[in-house]
Amino acid sequence: MASTTVVSPLSHAASAAQGCCVVVPATVSRRSRPMPPSSWRPDAERLTAAQLPDIQAARNAGPRRSSDGQPVDSTRTAAAVTSPAASSPSMPTGCSRRWVSGGTATTVAPTCASGPAGKGQDLARATPAVPRCSMTVRPCLVSDLPVDGAPWMEPDADLGESRSLVEEVDGEVVAAGLRRRGAPDDDVDLVELACRPGRGADLLKALVAEDDRPVMLRVVPGTPKAEAVAVVGHVEVMQSLPPGAIPTDHPDVLAWSHERLSAAELERLTLTPATDFTVEQLLDLWMVAYVPAHEGFLPVKDADATREKFRRWFAERLDRESSFVARDGDGHVVAATMMTAEIDGVLVPNLVEVWPGHPVAETAASACVAATVLAVSPRPVEFEGHVDQALYMGVMEMVPHRSAGVLTPMDMVRIQGVEGASVSRSGQTE
Repeated sequence: MASTTVVSPLSHAASAAQGCCVVVPATVSRRSRPMPPSSWRPDAERLTAAQLPDIQAARNAGPRRSSDGQPVDSTRTAAAVTSPAASSPSMPTGCSRRWVSGGTATTVAPTCASGPAGKGQDLARATPAVPRCSMTVRPCLVSDLPVDGAPWMEPDADLGESRSLVEEVDGEVVAAGLRRRGAPDDDVDLVELACRPGRGADLLKALVAEDDRPVMLRVVPGTPKAEAVAVVGHVEVMQSLPPGAIPTDHPDVLAWSHERLSAAELERLTLTPATDFTVEQLLDLWMVAYVPAHEGFLPVKDADATREKFRRWFAERLDRESSFVARDGDGHVVAATMMTAEIDGVLVPNLVEVWPGHPVAETAASACVAATVLAVSPRPVEFEGHVDQALYMGVMEMVPHRSAGVLTPMDMVRIQGVEGASVSRSGQTE
């Protein structure tokens, strides 16, 4: 059975510091797995209707708004171009970035990083570019692996309709990319890319040229990957994540966390670790928030298939000891945090907006964030959420010393309409 595309912008270890596309269904398993029937969920483990809010009416009451109260369109076309390097790591919110577009690719001279390359060379953190020649984009071979900075790479011959390519200069691998083919009714394919400074654009063009279906990938500004996307052009920003790095060992952050827990107690909110919940109950909460959060840029077409993919992911990766659920005085779940991944040593929690219209939603959400911060301190953390989620943005703006990190800010971008030659399995351009 073909899989349904499920995207969580950060949460997968394979994304690394490059900000590669996180594709839950495609990266959890290398092969499509048969899905169980929709009746597989045990009713005994489901949350009761009283514990889950009637959220749809609240969400339909009006347009989603940013933290300053303005309506937000989560899908926007980048009509202007700014350099990826223009986004400073010290930028406090990062919500005003725009991405390369304009429809015209910029020609760049063939370059690659100096020094040794190939196996063991981390493409995401290579040394500055120097001129080179004799560039080739070809299928990835078993002998090319492993490629540091691209742990998701697989031999192209093993991928069926998906494609795995490398960009090679003078016998050295300077870029690696993977296009994971979605189900026939999916709107986009998902691309992962790792490259050295000045490289990757030709490889990305070849991946895009594989099919007329658009591709989606995640891009962290100021990286070699961002430069490659800028060169290719034809980019539409579908969703953005603001800076989410929180120094969990900072005294101000710890003091803020204790203050938020005290505020929650005054509001008769109860915080419970996720260890008190089954995976199925946590999936109830996750899906209530996930489906509406992706309506604007990657709608969920098959909720049962999507839930099943997350169920496998939660069973394998969710850290329930540092995840928390907040209930109001009547026992209704209002918000939660779920620690969904660890990427290059950085913990990646999600704020789950179960009931964003609740009178004490901000207090509940901030208390969950605070509890997670205290649970993992002093380890580095980068929260995941979208700029058009008013509750998430409101809570993040409360956190002292929040800043850009390794994984955020980040844009989910879509590319289509690029003219270029695809690469056949034999390695010849077509």
